[in-house]
Amino acid sequence: MKMRFLVALVFCGVLPGLSFAVEKAPTAVDLLFNVKHLDTLKEGDALSYRFERKVSDQKAAGEAFSDDIGVAITNVTPEDTKNVKLSVFSGDRARNPFVTPGMTGNPLLLWYLNRAVSEYSKLAGGSPNYHKSKFRNALGSAADVTPAKIDFEGKQIDGYKIKLIPYEK
Repeated sequence: MKMRFLVALVFCGVLPGLSFAVEKAPTAVDLLFNVKHLDTLKEGDALSYRFERKVSDQKAAGEAFSDDIGVAITNVTPEDTKNVKLSVFSGDRARNPFVTPGMTGNPLLLWYLNRAVSEYSKLAGGSPNYHKSKFRNALGSAADVTPAKIDFEGKQIDGYKIKLIPYEK
């Protein structure tokens, strides 16, 4: 079973910490975990996301759906980190919101990666820890990062596409 894992990152006003030397392209780890995604946000600011789950086989993978995810800045610490409340889904799918203290990166990225590994583990079988290790190793050494133009609020902005095939070769 070959799995392709794609992440499109929109780098607009929330990513001022993204600066790399011209000769060094950013890595997937740089983009996902080392950038201070929340730098320009202040207490009371919120980010809204639309999650879309598409499946090719509902019997095997479950139903397709779309729902909302919110990231709210509840507090800015003296160290200039953020306490962040992540609200995932609504209605019957809603998870209990959780607050993560001391964030500089976007907790949605960790949530999404953990969900991707969990969903893959359900379909493929085997140990979730093994799959998490394969994803982690691929992010660190085998992810393909390419510049991309992303449509955002009626404009095209610069961003990156990260392509990850954890089980290739």
